[in-house]
Amino acid sequence: RDILLRLVAPSGTRQVVRRESLLQALDPAAEEVLARLTESHLVTQRQSDHEGAAEVEIVHESLLRRWGQLARWTTESKEELRFADDITRAANLWLSRGRNPAEVWGRDALRDAEHLLARGTTPLPPQVHEFVAAGQLRERLRRRRRKFRASLGVVVLTAVAATTAVAFWGVAERERTARRQRDWAQAEWLAAQREAAQAGRLHRDLDV
Repeated sequence: RDILLRLVAPSGTRQVVRRESLLQALDPAAEEVLARLTESHLVTQRQSDHEGAAEVEIVHESLLRRWGQLARWTTESKEELRFADDITRAANLWLSRGRNPAEVWGRDALRDAEHLLARGTTPLPPQVHEFVAAGQLRERLRRRRRKFRASLGVVVLTAVAATTAVAFWGVAERERTARRQRDWAQAEWLAAQREAAQAGRLHRDLDV
């Protein structure tokens, strides 16, 4: 099943796949299965014209429609095959560009990739697992930065609130000090007035 589905393009047509890529991440017994499929004339193997690498292809396009079991497998796995093709292309591009962290998948796309790795039936090459792991690392770092910024914001707000409270306390304390000074000055003035009045009365009494 895994071998045959890798030979089906996301569009539902057959595709040529390098033998090495076809067997990648599959059970070692897959080589024997591929040999039996070749002997049964269900798939064909040939050497690439350009690089000499072995290539594999389903013998005829009609098998995709007339072979009921393969047709059902293809229908059941259509969306998964399309997504597997997308992420494999993305992983290969990421590798070719030097594993740029900015090019890994994140958020919804990463969750879909994690779901495919955890529950999908389509075997994926090692570079896809590495690509997803890099995306998970970037997401963890992004969440840490977001938490740090949130914590920093709380610290800043707390500091501003404390500074404001100290400023208000200082203003209030200055007002209380000024009020006490005014009250003291007024009390002193009233005392002086009383003393002056008493002195005036005493002076009048002596004259009499």
